[in-house]
Amino acid sequence: MVRSRRELAAILSRAPLFPYPKRGLEQYVTDGETASELLWEAYMRGDIRGRVVLDLGCGTGVLAVGSAILGADHVICLDVDEGALVEAYRWAHSEGVLDRLSYVAMLVPDVWMRAVDTIVMNPPFGVYRRGADTMFLRTALKLRPRAIYTIHMSDRGTREVVRRTAQGAGYAAQILSTRSIMIPQLYESHRRRVYRVTVDLYHISAGE
Repeated sequence: MVRSRRELAAILSRAPLFPYPKRGLEQYVTDGETASELLWEAYMRGDIRGRVVLDLGCGTGVLAVGSAILGADHVICLDVDEGALVEAYRWAHSEGVLDRLSYVAMLVPDVWMRAVDTIVMNPPFGVYRRGADTMFLRTALKLRPRAIYTIHMSDRGTREVVRRTAQGAGYAAQILSTRSIMIPQLYESHRRRVYRVTVDLYHISAGE
C-alpha cells in the first residue's frame, strides 16, 4: 500500500506503452501524475479500497494497477485490444497485484455487468471517432456504479455533454480539476513531437 499520491504517481509512471497503438482507438498511456490524481481522489472518497473496480478501456492498465495498489478487492480490466491486455497482465504481475485483477476482451458498448462499485476510465476524446467519449460515459452509467471517475476534454461543449448525460441517468458530474496532459507523437498524422491537451477530471455519482 502506498502512503502518498506522489509515491503512487512514481509507480504509475512505469506503465508500459502500447505495443502497436491504434489511431482509431485513440490509444495513449495516461501519465502517472494524471492517473494518480484521479485515483487518489477516488481513494480518499472511499471508492477504491475494498471495492470492485472496473477500468473501462483499460489499455495497458495504468488505472487498473493503480486501483489494485490502493486496495481494491477486485479490478476488472476491460479493453477491445488484446495486445494491450497482455501488456496490462504482464505489468500487474511485475507490480505484485495480479491476483486481484481479471481481464476481459470486449467492445465497450457490449459491456453488461452488475456488482461494480466504481468505474475508472480515460476514454477516447472523440477526435477520430466522433462521440466515442460519450459512448464510454453512457456505457459506464448504464452499469449503475456508486461512482465514476473519468477524464474528458476541457471545453464548454464537452462539459455540457458530460453534465447532461450524467443528469439524464440520475447522476451528477463534478469537475475535480483541470490540467494539461502531454500526448506524444504516436501516429502518422501527428506532426509535432508532443501535443498538449487540456482535460477535466470528473467525479460522477448518484444522489448529489
